[in-house]
Amino acid sequence: GVVRLASVKDKTIDPTPLITENVKEFFPLSDKRAVYTVINLDGTNTVRILTNEKTYRLLSYPSTDKKLLVKGGGFNRNDYLILSGGGLEKALLYRNIFDLISKPTVEKVSPFVTMPVNASTIGFSRSNRFVLASNNSDSAVYDIEQKELIKYKNPVQDVSTIGWFDDSRLFGLAKDRSVSIYDFNGNNLYEMTQNSSSIPY
Repeated sequence: GVVRLASVKDKTIDPTPLITENVKEFFPLSDKRAVYTVINLDGTNTVRILTNEKTYRLLSYPSTDKKLLVKGGGFNRNDYLILSGGGLEKALLYRNIFDLISKPTVEKVSPFVTMPVNASTIGFSRSNRFVLASNNSDSAVYDIEQKELIKYKNPVQDVSTIGWFDDSRLFGLAKDRSVSIYDFNGNNLYEMTQNSSSIPY
């Protein structure tokens, strides 16, 4: 429902709601910026961007039970935002979206890169150079520095969890609890342990 701002320092809640729309999901980012979805009267969902206490429509899709996934990161003085899940068929990577949407001449903001994976996992590497979009069978990684999109079959079969191990390598936790490490492009696969109770650190 409604979104309000609270101050941890003053222990107060702003009496005027920040957002009064029917909010379904809310993803706070830095500097009073956020991504959120609202439920429309016709049942569709709209993804909106909040910045400088103003909101902007980004895109809409049919109502779904799948949760929207949102991650943000900065690299080489640019801000990046990746969206997946929800009613999106692909992962969408935006660059400097908060600057673009606030320009009065811009009617619609297009993704910087469309990553061809219906992802259930998204994330940035430690330095934010690489951006991951992955599901149980396929992965796509965008190399911001080299401006290269790489798509491949996941080298770990029957994977339950995928994530960044460090700045250029990923880990795959298989359903049999084995943990493997491999390069961002899917090469150089090494099984590190045959049985793990959790993701590696």
